[in-house]
Amino acid sequence: MLRSFLVLCLLAAPLLVCGQCRTSPNIYISGTMEGALHVTAGETIYGGYDLTIPGLTAAVDVSVTSATITYNFKCSDGSSQPWTINLPDETYHVSTSDWYASGDQSSMLTYQSGPMNVPDVCGGGIIDDSRGASFSAVVTSTGSAGIHFRFHYGVKIGTSWSATISVSPYAPCTPTTPPPPPPPAPCTAAPTISCSMSPQSAIAGQGTISVSAMANDCSGAALSAVCACPAACTGCTANADGSVTIQSVASNNGLVVTCSATGANGMSAQCSETLSITQPYPTYP
Repeated sequence: MLRSFLVLCLLAAPLLVCGQCRTSPNIYISGTMEGALHVTAGETIYGGYDLTIPGLTAAVDVSVTSATITYNFKCSDGSSQPWTINLPDETYHVSTSDWYASGDQSSMLTYQSGPMNVPDVCGGGIIDDSRGASFSAVVTSTGSAGIHFRFHYGVKIGTSWSATISVSPYAPCTPTTPPPPPPPAPCTAAPTISCSMSPQSAIAGQGTISVSAMANDCSGAALSAVCACPAACTGCTANADGSVTIQSVASNNGLVVTCSATGANGMSAQCSETLSITQPYPTYP
């Protein structure tokens, strides 16, 4: 086995109260398990991890999110060219103390990155990865037991594992949804209402006159307006839409048609139109 030098760091984080979402990685491992690895642009490289909960007594769900592997590439001119890849978010239903997704270092289940092509970070030259790689992730669990992790990487399947370390998982979180805005305060003003009459004046015995109204409450919502037939009015019809239709007879001249509307706050408003009916011009033989 190639000699390796491991640098292990656990970002300690206490369990959190459910509902708080954490995005800072709570696990970080770096190492040089592949020794003096050199690669070329376009070459395939793999990376991934597995996990276990020793002494597990009850099944839990473990989520590994925002996981990355960073390869510490260096070029022949000494420049550092780190390359970071994102691993897919995964949730494991852990019901035993086995390793998940597999304890077999040759299983593709432990290479969550899948095959990745090395980018040309050194202008066509040899890429030195003797400084190894690092793995980080956000780990949450429905249980409180520490979770053991290890990772590996390389240009072939079955590469050596890093040392195993334990992480204290975050508690699962539920994104906070802001409360809905409060309902608008009820209106305290009277509605607005306007009447209209068509035609504005009529000749006795020639057609009808229509009076209607439009109304809105103080929030701007439309209200139903109802017009009433004047007392002693001849030939007045109240319509379903709240308007009235009045025969243009001379006795109706000067009568006042009143329309009204009431808002949700119980306040009312009125408007009116005065009928104008004139006698026909006399005709002479």
